[in-house]
Amino acid sequence: MPHGLPGGAGPRIHVHRPSSIVHSPSTKVLSEENPPMAQRFPLRSNARAARQFFALLQEGTDHSAKQAHADHGISVPSLWPDALPDNHAVRCLQVSLQAALHRCARLQDELLQARFALDQMYSDLDRTKEGERRAYHLATHDHLTSLPNRLVFLNRLADSIGGSRCKPGAMALLYLDLDGFKCINDSHGHPAGDEVLKVVSHRMRAVLRHGDLVSRLGGDEFACLLDPSPTLQQLCILAGTLCAEIEQPIHCNGQELQVQASIGIVVADARPASAEQMIAEADRAMYHAKRTRSRFRFSGDNIHTP
Repeated sequence: MPHGLPGGAGPRIHVHRPSSIVHSPSTKVLSEENPPMAQRFPLRSNARAARQFFALLQEGTDHSAKQAHADHGISVPSLWPDALPDNHAVRCLQVSLQAALHRCARLQDELLQARFALDQMYSDLDRTKEGERRAYHLATHDHLTSLPNRLVFLNRLADSIGGSRCKPGAMALLYLDLDGFKCINDSHGHPAGDEVLKVVSHRMRAVLRHGDLVSRLGGDEFACLLDPSPTLQQLCILAGTLCAEIEQPIHCNGQELQVQASIGIVVADARPASAEQMIAEADRAMYHAKRTRSRFRFSGDNIHTP
């Protein structure tokens, strides 16, 4: 195997058992040689011997290589740095290279297909998750107002009751019904009634605190869960503000519509109660407010409001 300086300017060392040959291509002078070379060219570092050696290398034929090996034990292809493989070796190398390139191209195609399949899988997963989110939202929210529906409100109310059984006044429930809504539906049609419901739900959310739950239970009935509950005085102010905001005119298709609210209020006490029982108490207080036109009423006989 030849070794030398870059560009081929320096001496070349030809490794060959049991020793090596060092020569300079420019001067064609041999510095060292192995025993077979010493027998072949007995004059060491002689210009004539060097020319004979290089002439042997330049022949580069299979016959000269075999003859040199048979006569003197010299492996010419291993000593000749410029020797080229025969056509058969070149063809074998070309076939091997083409097969490697083909495998590389096939692997690249498989990698691209795998990446495409992975991207498709992620896209399908995103669509599935989005579909699940939409399905969950439809199952837990009112389709018209996007407020949590009755099921969500009952579950949240049950959780609040479980955490406040021994804490009187820890939470409050407001049950709200719209007065005059049926007349709007009958006179102006359901699209106008739907617009009124959306406006009312927006106004209720604007009045209540961020953590309070506002739900549409069905029709023109709404419920609010305040956990923790404000003081009784704050509840009165809040109920009055809700009624005042809801009574504001609603403009729809060039017409001015108006509804009023009746609210029943229940404050949790130490008595065990279910979510349905609390809603029933708030519903009775709301109907009492509607009959007396007092806008809102608390549940129980010991609390009276104007």
